[in-house]
Amino acid sequence: MKSKVSLIAILLGIGMLFIAGIDVKVAYGTDVNPADSIVKGAWIMGGSPYYVKRDVLVPPGESLAIERGVSVYFDTSFGLSVRGKLLAAGTSGNRITFASSEGGSQGGKWKGIALLNTVQPSTISYCIVSNALGAINLTGSSNNIVTFNTIRYNSGGILIHAAEGNTIQNNEIYENSNYGIRVEGRSQRTDISRNNIYKISSGNGVDFRGDLNVNNYVKDNTIYNNDWAGIKISSSQTLEISGNLIYSNWKSPPNSTGGNIFLAYEAGGYEYSNKDVTIYNNRIHSAQYNGTGIYLQNATQVVITYNDVYLNDGAGIVAAATATYPSVLYAKTTLCRAYRNNIRNNRFAEASDLGTGSTWDDGSRGNYWGNYSGSDLNNDGIGDQPFYLHPRSRGVKDNFPLMGPLLLIATTTTTGTTVTGTLTSYHVTVATTISTWTPLTTTIPVTSFSTIATVNTTGTATTTTTIPYTLLLTTFFGTSTSYIYTVTVTTAATTTSYASTAIAVSYTTTGITATATSTSISTTTSSTTTTTTVVVSRTTTLGRCLIASAAYDSDLAPHVQFLREFRDQKVMDSFAGSQFMSAFNAFYYSFSPTVAQAISTSENARTVTRGLLAPLLGSLYVGRVALDLFPIRSDFDIVVAGLISSALIGVLYASPLVALNAAGAKDKKKKGGWSLKPLYLVWIGSLLTVGVSYVFLYIGAQSIAQFLAMVSTGTLVLSTMILAPLLLLRLIQRLWR
Repeated sequence: MKSKVSLIAILLGIGMLFIAGIDVKVAYGTDVNPADSIVKGAWIMGGSPYYVKRDVLVPPGESLAIERGVSVYFDTSFGLSVRGKLLAAGTSGNRITFASSEGGSQGGKWKGIALLNTVQPSTISYCIVSNALGAINLTGSSNNIVTFNTIRYNSGGILIHAAEGNTIQNNEIYENSNYGIRVEGRSQRTDISRNNIYKISSGNGVDFRGDLNVNNYVKDNTIYNNDWAGIKISSSQTLEISGNLIYSNWKSPPNSTGGNIFLAYEAGGYEYSNKDVTIYNNRIHSAQYNGTGIYLQNATQVVITYNDVYLNDGAGIVAAATATYPSVLYAKTTLCRAYRNNIRNNRFAEASDLGTGSTWDDGSRGNYWGNYSGSDLNNDGIGDQPFYLHPRSRGVKDNFPLMGPLLLIATTTTTGTTVTGTLTSYHVTVATTISTWTPLTTTIPVTSFSTIATVNTTGTATTTTTIPYTLLLTTFFGTSTSYIYTVTVTTAATTTSYASTAIAVSYTTTGITATATSTSISTTTSSTTTTTTVVVSRTTTLGRCLIASAAYDSDLAPHVQFLREFRDQKVMDSFAGSQFMSAFNAFYYSFSPTVAQAISTSENARTVTRGLLAPLLGSLYVGRVALDLFPIRSDFDIVVAGLISSALIGVLYASPLVALNAAGAKDKKKKGGWSLKPLYLVWIGSLLTVGVSYVFLYIGAQSIAQFLAMVSTGTLVLSTMILAPLLLLRLIQRLWR
């Protein structure tokens, strides 16, 4: 009887999972089809999903707030325009979805979200935007916040046009076709930071173009595996590119000129397309298809410092000029400086300079060149002979080549200095008792501090100091690494107070006057020594396979790419898989940076880790093969593949331990192993709960569905990993008997 009940429960769970594989139209939600096209107010979970049946507009002076967890689906060719204010703020576990009502992985099915000449700043945060012609368009709109969004399957990602002060941070932008982030039309003060931008199929990861863009920032992003340039700049002035990891771009370019960072020519009436660009503290490597790490086609006054440029298929750094290289049209590079970079192991050449007036050292330090063969007889860390760039460079050289790789970290630290002295105090005497009064603004002539009715005051002065530190790195892994320096700073401060005997202080009262008197004048000089601890840290971007990358010594190793693609393209594409990964990531990233850092410092540790990872990789390869056997992809498929992989992982890792435990058991009962009934119940309950989560998802209770799926997928995987080796042991024991 019990076995029949268990069988019925298993079949019921599998039947519920089949709901995920059925393509049905859900008979709930809200149609958005206003006669005047106006939308405002709030879209809440109770009305979700919202089906937009025409172009809609948030008019000036109005706002639209979208509650977290809401889904918005657009019919073909329609979009959302905002001239007022949009507040679409989800959470990491409860995102807002904007997509085509047709679904799929193609872009251009609806227009996207456009903020058009808005006055009020909008917020788009923790949203998923898919299938659009342009996911998010900020035209003439300033000071908007676009953060923590997933931008996928669109023709274009995020467009900033003729806009100022917009913040584009912590977004995941991938598998779009034309661009990841595009800045154009005299846009200013755009902060592009900490985004992951990858797999742009026919465009650049970050793209500056159009009329001259000024005072923009591209900082701390990870930009990789894009078909064209990682960052293409063709119309910019005063641009900072710093702290980025840029690699494996230029996979299928439209021409042979370019690479990971490409400062290109663009017609616009300016002498130079790019001016005053700073490229600082980036890791730039593995540009493909004859690509260059940094290619300067048309630029002036570019400063390239503290970058690690290596393993690019073409050259490390190129400064071009049409006069000496006619095949590169409009090439013109002048007055650029490149020093204190690591430039190494690039296939064609470490660097080439065909421009004019550029320098490759700062007069005392140059760059580290991977193929420099000179000597250092005085052992000062600088080569005794110059390093000559590629012969095509007409004798251009680095006069002070560095003998070893070097990373210079410039840290701005705020030092608090305490200064104690006797300051002038002002005592206010009022002629009569008053109940209320309002003081007018009065300027009190005190040099450092001004106080009212206080004697012997201690004040704190804050100064900002830039202190450079030189660090010799043999391995630069960059995951959760902190470099700590203690610096002693001695500050001498002189505080002088001045006051006169006649000071006019006025108050707005009901005809009452007040007088002020002053006390002593003094000058005090004090010297204070402070100790400042400076911590320079590099944090890990979520989404990296840290331990595998450390074990195989590269993010680009085939096994690491397999793990990343299996997660992003298979597991994360399903509801159950994405919820499992949410729980798994919280666990994995709590310890993986520390483990990865320890592994990266030892070849023996990397070898051992590769051996330990082999069963995991094999199990996932089998799971992927099983997944590919299904002709029509659904969530049911990923659950089946996940169970197969989990069972194999349990068998490969745990079977030896289970067998040893059984072999060491003394009595017959213990040799048979523990009772598996509790594990059966957990496994069956988890399977049923996964199915129930899809039922809740189907009826629109998305938050409940996500919670149930997150918990049940985790317990289902764990119980499968434990049950599989135990069942295998039981089978072997029965066959043996």
